[in-house]
Amino acid sequence: MSEGPTVAVTQKKMCITRGVADFHKPCGAQSVSYLCHVWQNCGTYGRPLARGALRRTPGGGKQRTVALEKIKQKLLSELNHVDAENRAIGEFKSELEQLLMEKMAHVEELRQIHADINAIELVIKQTDENRGRAADRVRRLMEDYRPLKMEVDRLRRDCLGLESLPEIESEALSDIAPQR
Repeated sequence: MSEGPTVAVTQKKMCITRGVADFHKPCGAQSVSYLCHVWQNCGTYGRPLARGALRRTPGGGKQRTVALEKIKQKLLSELNHVDAENRAIGEFKSELEQLLMEKMAHVEELRQIHADINAIELVIKQTDENRGRAADRVRRLMEDYRPLKMEVDRLRRDCLGLESLPEIESEALSDIAPQR
Protein backbone atom coordinates (compact mmCIF):
# COMPACT_ATOMS: atom_id res chain seq x y z
CA MET A 1 0.00 0.00 0.00
CA SER A 2 2.97 2.35 0.01
CA GLU A 3 2.40 2.82 -3.69
CA GLY A 4 -1.16 4.19 -3.27
CA PRO A 5 -0.39 7.41 -1.51
CA THR A 6 2.44 8.24 -3.87
CA VAL A 7 0.17 7.77 -6.85
CA ALA A 8 -2.57 9.69 -5.12
CA VAL A 9 -0.29 12.60 -4.22
CA THR A 10 0.98 12.63 -7.79
CA GLN A 11 -2.60 12.54 -9.02
CA LYS A 12 -3.52 15.30 -6.55
CA LYS A 13 -0.78 17.55 -7.90
CA MET A 14 -2.06 16.87 -11.38
CA CYS A 15 -5.53 17.89 -10.29
CA ILE A 16 -4.21 21.11 -8.83
CA THR A 17 -2.19 22.00 -11.91
CA ARG A 18 -4.59 20.76 -14.59
CA GLY A 19 -7.98 21.31 -12.98
CA VAL A 20 -10.48 19.31 -10.98
CA ALA A 21 -12.07 17.76 -14.06
CA ASP A 22 -8.80 15.91 -14.74
CA PHE A 23 -9.10 14.17 -11.36
CA HIS A 24 -11.49 11.73 -12.95
CA LYS A 25 -8.70 10.49 -15.23
CA PRO A 26 -6.56 8.56 -12.74
CA CYS A 27 -3.19 7.03 -13.56
CA GLY A 28 -3.08 3.29 -13.99
CA ALA A 29 -5.78 1.20 -12.39
CA GLN A 30 -6.59 3.63 -9.54
CA SER A 31 -10.33 4.17 -9.10
CA VAL A 32 -11.90 7.54 -8.51
CA SER A 33 -13.25 6.52 -5.11
CA TYR A 34 -9.81 5.28 -3.97
CA LEU A 35 -8.18 8.53 -5.10
CA CYS A 36 -10.86 10.54 -3.27
CA HIS A 37 -10.16 8.51 -0.14
CA VAL A 38 -6.42 9.10 -0.49
CA TRP A 39 -7.01 12.78 -1.29
CA GLN A 40 -8.94 13.24 1.95
CA ASN A 41 -6.62 11.23 4.18
CA CYS A 42 -3.04 11.95 3.13
CA GLY A 43 -2.79 15.34 1.45
CA THR A 44 -0.48 18.28 2.09
CA TYR A 45 -2.92 21.17 2.76
CA GLY A 46 -3.80 22.23 6.31
CA ARG A 47 -5.91 24.66 8.31
CA PRO A 48 -7.11 28.07 7.03
CA LEU A 49 -5.24 31.23 7.93
CA ALA A 50 -6.93 34.03 9.84
CA ARG A 51 -7.96 35.76 6.62
CA GLY A 52 -9.31 32.60 5.05
CA ALA A 53 -6.30 31.57 2.96
CA LEU A 54 -5.00 27.98 3.09
CA ARG A 55 -1.39 27.17 3.90
CA ARG A 56 0.65 23.98 3.58
CA THR A 57 0.93 21.94 6.75
CA PRO A 58 1.56 18.33 7.35
CA GLY A 59 -1.63 16.56 8.29
CA GLY A 60 -4.45 14.42 7.09
CA GLY A 61 -7.23 15.13 4.70
CA LYS A 62 -9.71 14.73 7.55
CA GLN A 63 -8.41 17.94 9.16
CA ARG A 64 -8.66 19.73 5.83
CA THR A 65 -12.17 18.41 5.35
CA VAL A 66 -13.15 19.64 8.83
CA ALA A 67 -11.49 22.99 8.12
CA LEU A 68 -13.25 23.16 4.77
CA GLU A 69 -16.58 22.40 6.41
CA LYS A 70 -15.98 25.10 9.04
CA ILE A 71 -15.12 27.64 6.36
CA LYS A 72 -18.17 26.55 4.38
CA GLN A 73 -20.40 27.03 7.44
CA LYS A 74 -18.87 30.45 8.12
CA LEU A 75 -19.30 31.36 4.46
CA LEU A 76 -22.95 30.28 4.49
CA SER A 77 -23.47 32.16 7.75
CA GLU A 78 -21.93 35.31 6.27
CA LEU A 79 -23.98 34.92 3.09
CA ASN A 80 -27.12 34.68 5.24
CA HIS A 81 -25.94 37.75 7.12
CA VAL A 82 -25.37 39.63 3.85
CA ASP A 83 -28.84 38.59 2.65
CA ALA A 84 -30.36 39.77 5.92
CA GLU A 85 -28.52 43.08 5.61
CA ASN A 86 -29.69 43.44 2.00
CA ARG A 87 -33.28 42.85 3.11
CA ALA A 88 -32.82 45.39 5.91
CA ILE A 89 -31.37 47.91 3.47
CA GLY A 90 -34.34 47.30 1.18
CA GLU A 91 -36.74 47.90 4.07
CA PHE A 92 -34.83 51.02 5.10
CA LYS A 93 -34.92 52.36 1.54
CA SER A 94 -38.64 51.63 1.35
CA GLU A 95 -39.18 53.45 4.65
CA LEU A 96 -37.04 56.35 3.40
CA GLU A 97 -39.11 56.54 0.23
CA GLN A 98 -42.32 56.58 2.27
CA LEU A 99 -40.92 59.28 4.54
CA LEU A 100 -39.85 61.36 1.55
CA MET A 101 -43.34 61.01 0.06
CA GLU A 102 -44.84 62.04 3.41
CA LYS A 103 -42.41 64.96 3.56
CA MET A 104 -43.42 66.05 0.07
CA ALA A 105 -47.09 65.82 1.08
CA HIS A 106 -46.35 68.03 4.09
CA VAL A 107 -44.33 70.41 1.93
CA GLU A 108 -47.27 70.63 -0.48
CA GLU A 109 -49.62 71.17 2.46
CA LEU A 110 -47.37 73.95 3.79
CA ARG A 111 -47.19 75.48 0.32
CA GLN A 112 -51.00 75.47 0.19
CA ILE A 113 -51.18 77.02 3.67
CA HIS A 114 -48.76 79.78 2.57
CA ALA A 115 -50.86 80.34 -0.55
CA ASP A 116 -53.99 80.58 1.63
CA ILE A 117 -52.23 83.01 3.99
CA ASN A 118 -51.18 85.17 1.04
CA ALA A 119 -54.72 85.07 -0.36
CA ILE A 120 -56.23 86.08 3.00
CA GLU A 121 -53.67 88.90 3.37
CA LEU A 122 -54.60 90.11 -0.11
CA VAL A 123 -58.32 89.97 0.75
CA ILE A 124 -57.66 91.89 3.98
CA LYS A 125 -55.68 94.52 2.08
CA GLN A 126 -58.39 94.88 -0.59
CA THR A 127 -61.13 95.02 2.05
CA ASP A 128 -59.18 97.67 3.96
CA GLU A 129 -58.84 99.71 0.76
CA ASN A 130 -62.58 99.29 0.07
CA ARG A 131 -63.36 100.36 3.65
CA GLY A 132 -61.15 103.43 3.21
CA ARG A 133 -62.93 104.38 -0.02
CA ALA A 134 -66.33 103.83 1.63
CA ALA A 135 -65.27 105.96 4.61
CA ASP A 136 -64.22 108.73 2.22
CA ARG A 137 -67.63 108.57 0.51
CA VAL A 138 -69.34 108.72 3.94
CA ARG A 139 -67.30 111.82 4.85
CA ARG A 140 -68.21 113.52 1.58
CA LEU A 141 -71.87 112.61 2.03
CA MET A 142 -71.79 113.88 5.63
CA GLU A 143 -70.28 117.12 4.39
CA ASP A 144 -73.26 117.44 2.03
CA TYR A 145 -75.79 116.14 4.59
CA ARG A 146 -74.97 118.42 7.56
CA PRO A 147 -75.50 121.79 5.88
CA LEU A 148 -78.63 120.51 4.12
CA LYS A 149 -80.03 119.09 7.37
CA MET A 150 -79.30 122.33 9.19
CA GLU A 151 -81.21 124.28 6.51
CA VAL A 152 -84.15 121.83 6.58
CA ASP A 153 -84.26 121.98 10.39
CA ARG A 154 -84.22 125.80 10.27
CA LEU A 155 -87.07 125.85 7.72
CA ARG A 156 -89.11 123.37 9.74
CA ARG A 157 -88.61 125.39 12.90
CA ASP A 158 -89.05 128.90 11.45
CA CYS A 159 -91.69 128.35 8.79
CA LEU A 160 -93.66 125.38 9.94
CA GLY A 161 -93.09 125.45 13.66
CA LEU A 162 -91.97 121.83 13.66
CA GLU A 163 -89.21 120.23 15.56
CA SER A 164 -85.86 119.43 14.02
CA LEU A 165 -85.30 116.08 12.34
CA PRO A 166 -83.62 113.46 14.50
CA GLU A 167 -79.89 113.03 14.17
CA ILE A 168 -78.46 109.96 12.51
CA GLU A 169 -77.55 107.72 15.40
CA SER A 170 -74.73 105.52 14.47
CA GLU A 171 -71.55 104.70 16.26
CA ALA A 172 -69.96 104.16 12.87
CA LEU A 173 -70.50 107.83 12.04
CA SER A 174 -68.59 108.90 15.12
CA ASP A 175 -65.72 106.62 14.04
CA ILE A 176 -65.75 108.14 10.56
CA ALA A 177 -66.07 111.71 11.70
CA PRO A 178 -64.77 114.20 9.17
CA GLN A 179 -61.04 114.41 9.41
CA ARG A 180 -59.83 117.95 9.07
